Amino acid sequence: MTETVSAIAFRNEIVAWGPSGHIVAVYEKVHRVPFGEYVPYRSFFAHFANLTAVPLDAVPGHGTGLMKTPAAPLGVLVSYEVFYADPQSPFGRRRRPVADRPPPTPLRTRPNSPDQDIGR
Repeated sequence: MTETVSAIAFRNEIVAWGPSGHIVAVYEKVHRVPFGEYVPYRSFFAHFANLTAVPLDAVPGHGTGLMKTPAAPLGVLVSYEVFYADPQSPFGRRRRPVADRPPPTPLRTRPNSPDQDIGR
């Protein structure tokens, strides 16, 4: 799920809901995709390119991707985080992560973009 947090930023999160309909755990994506979820050095590149396709920058999250839910611990990674998984993380050692299908971004609309549906 994405959530706009200001006129220039958004969060990319995975949310776990409990049986009562309340949020029981949240994970914010840590590894953002350059030029897809944020533009590094935006003010510099704005002089050379039209950046309207990426109007907001994702806020980087923190943490390991381990969501502690009432049912069980759940290891999650969002899109490209699969490639950045730390071998010492809970899923790097012996657990398999749940990969989330990322929201559409300019990166996914290009014909030469990599397939991000790793967990499907």
